Amino acid sequence: MSNKWYKKGNDLLREIEETSLPKELCSLWYIGQMGMILKWKGIVLCMDPVLGAMPGEDGEDRRNYPIPFLPEELRADYVFCTHDHGDHMHQETLVKLAERNPQMKIVLPLPLVEKALSFGIPREQLLGLCQDQEITLEEGIQVNPAATAHE
Repeated sequence: MSNKWYKKGNDLLREIEETSLPKELCSLWYIGQMGMILKWKGIVLCMDPVLGAMPGEDGEDRRNYPIPFLPEELRADYVFCTHDHGDHMHQETLVKLAERNPQMKIVLPLPLVEKALSFGIPREQLLGLCQDQEITLEEGIQVNPAATAHE
């Protein structure tokens, strides 16, 4: 794996923790696969984080980048799982993030709540939504889920 991070481990985690911008601005960090961390209004939101191995049928890791840090090292307020693929709803990552952050909510499509429960994630940490079910998070952050086709 030849791809490298500009920052990783404690350096990246510290940058995420210490970044503070005016409320009309947000910060974004790419964390591999389709994963992003967004910090806005002091709230840390993760989108489709994959912070562990993703073995393919041949047993080889399918990741294009090494993990930037361990999931149990990240402080997060919300995690969004967009759909039921292993590179968007990664069991190992979700379980470790939920254990590390008991106040954190995992926002996911309503039909995936049972799957997340089967991972051992407590129900009170799960927020299952349907298309167009708009919600408001802390600091007035609005989320409006939209269904899309993806194979």
